[in-house]
Amino acid sequence: VLASVISRHAPEGYAGVIQGIATSTQLAGRIIGTLLAGALIQQFGFRAMYMVIAVLLVFIVLQARRFVAESASKTQL
Repeated sequence: VLASVISRHAPEGYAGVIQGIATSTQLAGRIIGTLLAGALIQQFGFRAMYMVIAVLLVFIVLQARRFVAESASKTQL
């Protein structure tokens, strides 16, 4: 899904660069997330990990709503 969004919306000649950055970021997130989750579980238990994930998801949803609202207002102009 991300590759198709990048190919549609990336500036001419930059789709490969942006796709590389997106792929690298995803891989880094998986590695760092696994390490942090393991440390969090070991220190505080599974419940703490789920609380952190819940807070992150709420933050992401709020940011996505803001982005969609800004994007909609720009297309109406």
